[in-house]
Amino acid sequence: MSKDKFKALSARGGGLFDEKITELRNDRKPDIDEAKVHTFRIKQSNIEKLKNYVHQQKFVGFPYISQGEVIDEALERFFESVGQISERPEELKKKERKRTGRRKKEQSDFEL
Repeated sequence: MSKDKFKALSARGGGLFDEKITELRNDRKPDIDEAKVHTFRIKQSNIEKLKNYVHQQKFVGFPYISQGEVIDEALERFFESVGQISERPEELKKKERKRTGRRKKEQSDFEL
């Protein structure tokens, strides 16, 4: 659905429409292996090392490698070394999804 169509439906339906969309999005369980944009702080020195490593790998014959792939690989290896990790409670996950939904709505228009 385009932004214009969404805005038109939203204007016609009022706040109820927006609330229903937010509710549906918050209750949706994301695909566990779906790539997702996530913002967090990393030391500038580690960012520089990451960029240098990716550049180096492209130079030696891996032209399609990305920073995201390197981070995913590093996290997978880290989690393998840690061993068993218990799941967060469902209640906490729902709160996180609701909080994320509010932030997205405040920051930009929904895209369906």
